[in-house]
Amino acid sequence: MDKTATVLTYKVPPSYGGYAEVYPAKVNKAEATPVDLSAAYALSQKYGDRIRIYPGSMELRGKENYALKSRVVGVLGVGEDVEEARRISLEGTAAIKGGALWNRSDIAAKKHIAKCVNHMKQLRS
Repeated sequence: MDKTATVLTYKVPPSYGGYAEVYPAKVNKAEATPVDLSAAYALSQKYGDRIRIYPGSMELRGKENYALKSRVVGVLGVGEDVEEARRISLEGTAAIKGGALWNRSDIAAKKHIAKCVNHMKQLRS
């Protein structure tokens, strides 16, 4: 088995985690439309199996996907290191349109990882 890094980023609705209440100006209500995963799936032509799209909390209405109230879709990036995996995952999340969805941009960032490592050290001491 090759050593690889993975990063999973979720797209979620504005109601998830209180985002809409904290950042109401950032919520684009005009995007409360069907969720379009086609551009994210198309990235597999570029990345092969180094990007994986995992639909989650959505429902099918006719032929369109609509976001529900939890993690709508996860995008897994696989790379030789965390930075590459993160870049692929975030490119995949950026390709997902509609649903007024948002995602955290700090996932797997060096600062975020350092904060998590320090927190684990504190818990262990």
